[in-house]
Amino acid sequence: AAGIGLIRFPDVLSRLHAATKPQIFGLMAVTTDVAINNFSVGTVTLVVAIVVFQALTAPMAAHLVGRAAYETEHLRPDLLIVDCRFVLRDPGGGRRLFEASRLPGASFLDVDADLAAPLAASGHAGPVGGRHPLPARADLESALRTAGISADTHVVAYDQAMNGGAARLWWVLRHHGFSRCSVLDGGFAAWDGPTEEGEPRPQAIGDVILTDGRDDIVDAAAVERGGATVLDARAAERYAGEVEPVDPVAGHIPGARNVPFGGASSIDENLLAHPGPLVAYCGSGVTACVLLLGFAAAGRNDVLLYPGSWSDWVARGGAVETGPDRGVAW
Repeated sequence: AAGIGLIRFPDVLSRLHAATKPQIFGLMAVTTDVAINNFSVGTVTLVVAIVVFQALTAPMAAHLVGRAAYETEHLRPDLLIVDCRFVLRDPGGGRRLFEASRLPGASFLDVDADLAAPLAASGHAGPVGGRHPLPARADLESALRTAGISADTHVVAYDQAMNGGAARLWWVLRHHGFSRCSVLDGGFAAWDGPTEEGEPRPQAIGDVILTDGRDDIVDAAAVERGGATVLDARAAERYAGEVEPVDPVAGHIPGARNVPFGGASSIDENLLAHPGPLVAYCGSGVTACVLLLGFAAAGRNDVLLYPGSWSDWVARGGAVETGPDRGVAW
């Protein structure tokens, strides 16, 4: 309570209200009213401190958090902001962005070096396993600890503009049994709060322990066998094969439907209610995580990821289809 004593009471109310936690806000209002009528001012301060402590340590349930929630939650002692910006085809580009300007106190994880394994040998057209294969558990655990993540940490990840880095961290954490992670909605591009420049602050080494990966992924063979509705999260022109700026072959997996990750915040209700299994892929298993995040935020948590995605599919010589989405209703 000593550390919380610096928080002004009106600020506490406004912060809790902004966090859209009516149950905590209501508890504080009732408790404070009783304390005022029956106890000393000192007791009121103690009761407020206890409730504030509960508010600052209760689990954050949201997959996506906005500026208002961040402004409240950044007081939490267990919160760690992690910058996951990356620049496609520019290894090290994300770290340069982080070093130039970032959210105050943020740590950094590199999509290419920390959230992906080294590339495998090339196949028919590109690396087998894709351009961003999943990292080994031990390597990921080491990177997370270096970033300051512990077992009781709640991570709030952000990237440039919801373009995959933050969602990739959110997904790999969940894949390995760590659910205390949210994504800052809109990313750095939408952030209008304070920033930090200069040398990043060193982070205390964390102690997070990951579990083996969950059964929430499929490989190329499983996709080829069928039985699931396959969703391509890339832009419409890449899906159609009109352009292909990264991979050596253009087009999409035969039968896949196009659900660009840019629309993940407003997924079709019929697709959300689709009774069969769903599998998402993109170019290399990064932006598809934005789509998975959108499904989870809308209440559906059973969508599978094809981590190797299109870059793995073409490396293995998989069949290719071109043309726009057929537009059939879900």
